[in-house]
Amino acid sequence: MGRRFRVTTYSGSVFDFEIEEKGDKIYLKPVDSNEKLEARIEKIDDENYIVYIGHEKFRVSLSGETVFIDGEPALVTNIVELLPVGVETRHETRKTTVVSRKGEIRAPLSGKIDSIKVKKGDKVRVGDVVALMVSMKMVVEIKSDVEGVVEEIYVEPGKAVKTGELIMKVKVKEK
Repeated sequence: MGRRFRVTTYSGSVFDFEIEEKGDKIYLKPVDSNEKLEARIEKIDDENYIVYIGHEKFRVSLSGETVFIDGEPALVTNIVELLPVGVETRHETRKTTVVSRKGEIRAPLSGKIDSIKVKKGDKVRVGDVVALMVSMKMVVEIKSDVEGVVEEIYVEPGKAVKTGELIMKVKVKEK
């Protein structure tokens, strides 16, 4: 069994993957599937990589806490290594924010803002729908990934947005 990771996307979807390293190849397997993807990584420099997954090629760039895939911000909010209870690892367990700073709500994909469900000063909780957008003829819910108060709204209904564009900022409630 390889190392397991939980990946949370900006839209709130959660995926568990198992990763096995064999030589210069990496195998990715969704935990709930028998499908196994072969990957290979070529390092260009400390911030740029070429990642091959199957027959597809992606340019991955790191900039601060943000990961860009083919020039677009990755739609991942965090990655956590999953460890069985009582098992120690030689690898460091990390939680990494790769799309936004805490309290920044960004467009999960390109499309048009349909409606804003909150206003400045409103309280929001994790999972609250704060806006709706239309992309590829589908209505997509944009949800808050933090608890706090809406500090600023940067878009209005009808505005076209690109993947990763800042939609609103939430002042995070301190615990």
